[in-house]
Amino acid sequence: MGGALDLAGFKKDLFHFYRSQWLDEPSLHILPSWTHPTMKEGTLILVWVYSNLDEVELFLNGKSLGRDRPGKQAQEMQAEWFVPWQAGSIKAVGYRDGKKVLEKVVTTANSPDGLKHTIDTYSAENGFRTAKVITTETVDDKDTFYPYGSHKIYYHFSDGLKLKALENGSPYEHTNRDKSNYRHLFMGKNRAFVEVKYPDAHEFVTIGAIVGDEALRLSNKVAIDVQTIAITNPTNLSSQHVEVLYSINSADKGKMNPYLCLFRSTKGIRCMPK
Repeated sequence: MGGALDLAGFKKDLFHFYRSQWLDEPSLHILPSWTHPTMKEGTLILVWVYSNLDEVELFLNGKSLGRDRPGKQAQEMQAEWFVPWQAGSIKAVGYRDGKKVLEKVVTTANSPDGLKHTIDTYSAENGFRTAKVITTETVDDKDTFYPYGSHKIYYHFSDGLKLKALENGSPYEHTNRDKSNYRHLFMGKNRAFVEVKYPDAHEFVTIGAIVGDEALRLSNKVAIDVQTIAITNPTNLSSQHVEVLYSINSADKGKMNPYLCLFRSTKGIRCMPK
């Protein structure tokens, strides 16, 4: 689909292209992702960098692959390289008047084993006093973003929060946006849009999922990730806990195994057997 933003408001590559052409503020954006679970090492990948700087230098695992200049004509407005894929990182460094101005790094992710949540506050609309956007992403054991997650993410909101929509940016997602309590990730990301009805109260959301490499390309292990995040006035959530019951297969339903998950207002603790 066209457009600079997807249905959840996530920035597409096209957003960064427009930014590089229309704004004076230094910009630098690398594509594609550098996480390729089925890629054979040495396969050539076309790497583009959108930038409004004079010159861009690309590095693969610390080794320079040379510099290129974004052009002014169609099909030449990006710096580009053919890069033989290998796990690690690619880094773009932008220069203006011969001086380094900006750099960006894209890193290969391992198998996803948890969730990362961030909260943004926006100006109130239609009489809302507060509007919050909760973004969820799949990450590996080093908190590196894993871009292929499509896990089902469950939400439980405290009474003072009203869900307006769960959105992931997928053009073909059919789950009800405001009646369901879950949403699949799309390309590793998801968003919850909520109204805070009582800004002075202690409001929170509990978010949980079973996380792992769904295609078993990188690992056959899974993790249960449950986190509680304070939405309004930060409060002490460390004393709270939730018991998660799970089964390995349908035959185990009568003898669920208990897992204990501690609540935290920031990065949650992974669930551990009691």
